[in-house]
Amino acid sequence: MNKIKELVEEKGIRTKDLAEMLGITPGQVSNLKSGRQKPSKRIEKLIDAIFFEGRKPHPDPIIEKVIVMMEEMDTDTKENALSCVQKEKLLTDLMKQKRGKVAA
Repeated sequence: MNKIKELVEEKGIRTKDLAEMLGITPGQVSNLKSGRQKPSKRIEKLIDAIFFEGRKPHPDPIIEKVIVMMEEMDTDTKENALSCVQKEKLLTDLMKQKRGKVAA
């Protein structure tokens, strides 16, 4: 059994939910789970981050605290946290773009 399939079954994450977290289609997740498709380096890193596999403590103590808290969260809470972070990043990027246009 491959790593992705094992982790998904162990954690009880639905294919659709994992696809959303990884930014890929449910079909691609199915291909990864079945071994028909190999994960890219980016997908491997995201899988490790989502499932906290093979991780070493982060040198930044604040980030390490966030990671430890996320390890204790259930799947729905992790998804909500990820969604909030993605929205915040999008807003930050948009503000940077807007500032760049104003300064130009």
